[in-house]
Amino acid sequence: MITDLLLTAFEQTLLLLPLICGLYVTYRLLKITDLTVEGSYVFGAANCVAVYEQTNSFLLAIVSMMIGAVLIAIFISLMHRRYPGKELMIGILGTFMMYSINLIVMKRPYIPIDDRLSSIEFLGEYSKIISISLISLSMILIFYLLIESSFGLVLRGIGSNHYLMSRLGYPVLLLKTGALIITHIFSATSGALTALSYNFADIHMGSGIALTSLGAMIIGLSFSKQILLKMKKNYHVGIDLVGCFLGCFFYFLLMGLLLFIGLPASFLKLAIGAILLLTLGKGA
Repeated sequence: MITDLLLTAFEQTLLLLPLICGLYVTYRLLKITDLTVEGSYVFGAANCVAVYEQTNSFLLAIVSMMIGAVLIAIFISLMHRRYPGKELMIGILGTFMMYSINLIVMKRPYIPIDDRLSSIEFLGEYSKIISISLISLSMILIFYLLIESSFGLVLRGIGSNHYLMSRLGYPVLLLKTGALIITHIFSATSGALTALSYNFADIHMGSGIALTSLGAMIIGLSFSKQILLKMKKNYHVGIDLVGCFLGCFFYFLLMGLLLFIGLPASFLKLAIGAILLLTLGKGA
C-alpha cells in the first residue's frame, strides 16, 4: 500500500511539475499570479486529444497545442498592458473565457483516447511512468537552462523593479510576453501529459489546478528557502526546482495519506489549507 501511495504521488508530481514551472516564472520571478494557467492546462489536454483524434498524429497535436498556448499568452500579455495592475482580475476573466474556447476545441465535454503511454512495449511494465518521467524531466532541464541564463536574470530584475529595468533600456513588455509564453506552453504541456496518462480529456479537469499548483509550490519554496539560508545564498534556480519537486511530492503524498487514514473527503482541502497556512510565512 505504501509503495502504491509513493508511486501515485510520484506520477502526479511529474504530471504537475511543468505547470508548477510555468507558475514559477510569473509567481517567483515576475511577482504576479497568472490564474489563466488553469485554462491553458485544460486547453493543452483538449487540443492535444482533439487534434490527435482527428489526425492520428501526436507531432501535429503537440505543435498545434504549443501554437495555441503562444496565442493565449500573447492575448494575456496584451490584457496586462491594457489594464496594468489588474493581473488577478485578468486571470479570473481569462479562465472564465478559456472555458468556452476549450469547449469549442473539444466539441464535447469529454474525449476518451486509447492508452498510448502504457503500450510502449520495450519499456516494460512501467512504460507509463517511464514515459512521463522522460518527458517531464526533459522539460525541467530546458526550463532550468532558460531561467539560469541571462533571460532568467532579467526576468528577476523586472519582477523586482520593472520601472528601473525599463529605464535601463530593456524591452520590459516584450520580455514579459516571452515569460508568459513559457508559462502557458509549460501549463498546456502539463495538461496534455495528464490527458495522455489518464487516457481522456475533460472540460472540468483543470478545476482548482492553479491553486493546487500554487499550494505545492509554496510548500516547495519553503523547503528551498531553508536550504538557501543554510548555504547563505539568496537565490538558486536549481534549489528552487528541487524544492518545488519535493513540495509537490509532499502535497500529493499528504493527500494520499490523509485519505488512507480515513479522513473524510469533505475535510481534505480544509486540512491541506491549514498546512499551507503554516508554510506560507516560510515560502518565498
